[in-house]
Amino acid sequence: VIIYLVNENLNKEKAYEENFTIYCFFLVIVAFAFYMTYSNAKTDFDFSQTWELQENAKQKVEIYGTEQNVELSIVETSNPQTKVTVSGKISKTSVNTIKDTKSNEEGLYIPVSKHGFRLYTSQFGKDTLKITVELGKNADPYEVFLDTVSGEVKVNVPQTFDGKYDIMLNNGAKITEKPETKETSASVIKVDAYTDVTIVKGK
Repeated sequence: VIIYLVNENLNKEKAYEENFTIYCFFLVIVAFAFYMTYSNAKTDFDFSQTWELQENAKQKVEIYGTEQNVELSIVETSNPQTKVTVSGKISKTSVNTIKDTKSNEEGLYIPVSKHGFRLYTSQFGKDTLKITVELGKNADPYEVFLDTVSGEVKVNVPQTFDGKYDIMLNNGAKITEKPETKETSASVIKVDAYTDVTIVKGK
């Protein structure tokens, strides 16, 4: 009986040690994953690039996956084609992802991050990303879609904008300002946000 009890205690201690080792290993993996996510998300890289919509393409611009505060300016120009400029400091991950930008007959798609699961993301401590959409002279109607992951959004629309706002708010985000329109135009400005959105005209 004594030998049985000793063996039972030894087995319990061994199981405890194995479980403790697995638990510690799991914590190390999680901590490392958080560190790598944070490190790759820091906005350390200066970036500035301009893309142009193809001739006869739909006047549609989509910017996906911003993880920092964004200032989006939409301006009317006499340019023959619509252009989009992204400038500011972005993360190492964004530098690689944005290379997958697509410009075709369906419009312009600019991915600032990839679709999929995110262990951690935050806009805090990151620089503001500036996006300027220079509308071509015949860009009417048009659609601009900013699909964010985190970060406050400020949108500056043309004084003449009289289209529709399609604002999707998540996690308690709110609209702090939004100019009224009569929606006489088919143009649409879409924002999918997880933090507050401010929309102003011609400022």
